[in-house]
Amino acid sequence: MQPRTRGKIFTSLKPGTIEIHVAYGFGHNNGGGLQRVKRNIVPINCRFPNSYVWLTIELGEIVKVEKMTEQEAMVNAYPEI
Repeated sequence: MQPRTRGKIFTSLKPGTIEIHVAYGFGHNNGGGLQRVKRNIVPINCRFPNSYVWLTIELGEIVKVEKMTEQEAMVNAYPEI
């Protein structure tokens, strides 16, 4: 199994792409950062803003996006608490 990190769908600012807030909650000022990915790697049920997802990253690129279960999303929504 490949390591995963949490992410949160931000928005779609450019046609055919989706912005994902990667590794939110780590580091200063809520941590993480935005990364633009091609829409085709994001499952349809994950394309809504504020959807919590698991990201598989290889060599700095997001290669897989999976929706968190409701329980996982509840636990990961506010990691600093």
